Amino acid sequence: MEVFLYSIGTAIKPIAIFLIVILTLGIFIYLTTRKFDIHKKAIRYAGLLTGLTNKQILILSAIIIRTFMIIYTACTYEKDIFIYLVMIIIVAIIYIAFVPKKILFESINIIAQVIILYFINILKMYKIEVSDQMYINQVILVLVGFIIVYSIYFLLKNFESLIKHKKKGKKKNEKEKIPK
Repeated sequence: MEVFLYSIGTAIKPIAIFLIVILTLGIFIYLTTRKFDIHKKAIRYAGLLTGLTNKQILILSAIIIRTFMIIYTACTYEKDIFIYLVMIIIVAIIYIAFVPKKILFESINIIAQVIILYFINILKMYKIEVSDQMYINQVILVLVGFIIVYSIYFLLKNFESLIKHKKKGKKKNEKEKIPK
């Protein structure tokens, strides 16, 4: 129990960084869309997030939190990454619970990401405890770059799927409203 509480205590740092990043992003979006004009290009980007249901907002939040946790875990060194891997898996389970059609796809995706993160951690521990040679650093750098690109790709792919689903839902509602 003490190890679990200690692990939760070490997770405060990434949670604080995530909140600061989200707050900064929110302020930036607010400042850029303050003078809202319907004829600007920026409305297309802001319009992507309007009209989302609570379920879709929760799915989007799970996708963003999972991607942030994966990038944070890959870029920093922690001796015990177990709590981060559990947090990533829990967020993935939340996503799968709301989008059961993608259970196989997301399961394979999360398993691959967790294995790569664990391998990166093993290499970082090897570098610290055994040998700090250049090729170890190069392999770590390539794996970190790969996991960042991989997780951002799936963030964008899931976001695109969410937006397409929103548009399909609107088309169905419009067809139902047309009197025959």
